[in-house]
Amino acid sequence: MVHDIARSEAPSMLKEVALYTMELLAKSNVLCEQSLRTHKLFDEMMLFIVDEKSSMRLQTRSVSLLLALVSKNSVGQMLLRETGCLSILQKFFRETLTKSEIDSSNESFEEKYLLWYRVCKTLGAAVNNPQNEENQKICCSTLSHVQTLLEGCVKPEIIHPLCLFIGLSVAGNPPVQKFFTYLGGLDVLADIFTKLVGDSHQNISNTKMAVTVTIAMEACIANNPPGSIVLGKHHIVPKLLTLLFLENLDSEEKTLVLITLGCCIESCEESLCLLLQNNGLELIVDSLSESHSEIVSIVVSIVQHKCKIFADKLLIQLLAHVLQEISAMENEGQALGCLKKTKITPFKREYKEQGLETDGNVGDSLLRGNDQEKDLPKQLSDLDAQLYHLPVNDEFKSQLESPEGLESASCLSSKWEPIGRSTQKSLKEV
Repeated sequence: MVHDIARSEAPSMLKEVALYTMELLAKSNVLCEQSLRTHKLFDEMMLFIVDEKSSMRLQTRSVSLLLALVSKNSVGQMLLRETGCLSILQKFFRETLTKSEIDSSNESFEEKYLLWYRVCKTLGAAVNNPQNEENQKICCSTLSHVQTLLEGCVKPEIIHPLCLFIGLSVAGNPPVQKFFTYLGGLDVLADIFTKLVGDSHQNISNTKMAVTVTIAMEACIANNPPGSIVLGKHHIVPKLLTLLFLENLDSEEKTLVLITLGCCIESCEESLCLLLQNNGLELIVDSLSESHSEIVSIVVSIVQHKCKIFADKLLIQLLAHVLQEISAMENEGQALGCLKKTKITPFKREYKEQGLETDGNVGDSLLRGNDQEKDLPKQLSDLDAQLYHLPVNDEFKSQLESPEGLESASCLSSKWEPIGRSTQKSLKEV
């Protein structure tokens, strides 16, 4: 009977009451939920949502009924996708509330916000609890709009639902985690978290929002090392320590912060170093070991394990460096040995190019003197003879017979004559 009233030609206000009654019945009774969770009802709700004649209150009630039928129910998640309601909800999520309306908070903001909030919660229920990877993949495109709404926003009514949606969308899905990180969404979360922690001492609301952002960051970096590296670059660990020891956090909230801290140091050496530099491990053990023994022990185990890996890596690098230095010293020693044993020096190569031959190393002969030094004048005389008795062809002879040729010959003679003599003289002086 209630369902018949909702789809009749009754006034909009009466339809709203009927939809609200069906929502309460679905939440309170499993049999009612099963009888309402039909393909037909999902189609009817989609028509209410897209109908331009529907009031915003009627649209909100329709979305709320879908939320009751989808929450913690894989069949409802499937029906939402197969009927096309999921795509419609994504469209409303992008268009109902814009960044400018959030910043200005005009008169229509409250009414629009209620519809937008219900849509956001329904999308979150559609992708997780239980996890639905197919719906997560479809809603992946919505994350870019989520990032746009978050940029520069510190309003709790916006941050809380968006962070909840992010956490549900990326949880347990590495491709979606990487996509959100690639978009820069994790950087935006880190910036918001940094700002909230900076103001947390003066504002309890900012402290609670910081915990909410912490949950979203943990979902993004769990089993996702690239995400942990992004948070490491933002130096999130010292800020997590600051948040962890605030007095206005309860034990459950501190546990959530500790879990995020563990995920940060598990996959990022920079975050581990920041924890140790800020004396974080000792503070955690001393302050929280009694109230959070299990979580604290897990964090301590992670730190010990990562420190061992880090130390082993440093040891391997040190050994590799030592071996490289030893190898370089050995190569240098071999090179010096070769220089001592070689019999050809640059001096000897130069003499060979000029046509001089020596029996030994010129450098050695200069040191020893004796026979090889005595042979140098004779070798230089032979070189002079070669220079003065160059073979002359017919063309060259004709040039010599002409006056110009004689002049050229004299030039040639003057050019070659000093070379042998000056060389001989200089070498004798040596």
